[in-house]
Amino acid sequence: NKEINNYLEQLSNGRLIVSIDTLKETSTGEFRDKISISVIDTDTKANSRQKLSGGQIRQVDIATLLTLYKLQSEIYKMSFNIMIFDEIFDSLDDNNIGLASSVLRQLCKDVCVFIISHRHISQMDADEILSFNT
Repeated sequence: NKEINNYLEQLSNGRLIVSIDTLKETSTGEFRDKISISVIDTDTKANSRQKLSGGQIRQVDIATLLTLYKLQSEIYKMSFNIMIFDEIFDSLDDNNIGLASSVLRQLCKDVCVFIISHRHISQMDADEILSFNT
């Protein structure tokens, strides 16, 4: 939870807070192994994923992906040296693309990051941008 909220602090300027739980209570009161993600928007007090905007959902998704990447690295003592994101900036406005790009840029110290995007090129913080026109 600390790690995902660290990423969300950077991605949403602290607006979104997430809690990941590995046990979920069923309607009968039993607990089952199931990953559940609870989110709250500290501005609007929206408390479910269904109440968030598309951009906010994307911010939570990015933070979740990066947290799972780090978690698998720590648990299995194995890390990948490449990450590929396809249309990761969909639903984000220009400001939030810049924030997400900065977070991904921090990963570039240890990982080669490839971002495939059909737009938002000018907002990306990248060493190199390849443009393919058809």
